[in-house]
Amino acid sequence: MSERTTSPRQTAVLWAAALAVLAVAVGMQAFAGRLLRADLTITEARRQVLQCESQSSTWEPAQWQALQADLEQGLALTPTDPVKHDLLSQLHACHGTQLWGDEGLRRYYYGLARQHGDASLRLRPGHATTLTRLAVAIQASGGTQDEVDAVWADALQQGPHVQANHPALAYVVLSNWDGARPEMQAWVRSLLAQPLAGEGRWLLDMVQAMGMQDKLQ
Repeated sequence: MSERTTSPRQTAVLWAAALAVLAVAVGMQAFAGRLLRADLTITEARRQVLQCESQSSTWEPAQWQALQADLEQGLALTPTDPVKHDLLSQLHACHGTQLWGDEGLRRYYYGLARQHGDASLRLRPGHATTLTRLAVAIQASGGTQDEVDAVWADALQQGPHVQANHPALAYVVLSNWDGARPEMQAWVRSLLAQPLAGEGRWLLDMVQAMGMQDKLQ
């Protein structure tokens, strides 16, 4: 039986196919590598954002820019990831908080936080913590009271027992107490009525820090 041979043209086609497969494999490996680096960046970004939210660190402009660039690069790789939008929202909110005394800059950065919060909710509707942060961002960026009230109510409805969100929800109400709806004020009063060993303790501290004792007598 004679051996089967391939023509030069067939050989060229086979080589081209093999190279194409190799190029795809290399491309997928490179993309996977970028995803891995992006995931590592997200882990570090989450740590840094949490530091900022706890006010345990103050950053220089170059640090803000570097972390924002890293998160945006990660988002470009996985544009449907709501977590990256959440982290960018938190990052801009932190920046706005550190520049709180400058109303223009505060509104600008909280406006960016609002944009990413909205984007996150389009990808993951009804997420209580994202809604809570969005309520704060809308208020701090100069949104209308109706906008704040609607998102605040949605946040509470979606996560009524998510206690980690309660301080931010309470802050939104206390910071505009006279303009808050009666049901929002009633919710704050219900927390204050709890034993001081529970949520009543941190809320009482917040009320005192904001000088709101007389309004909540």
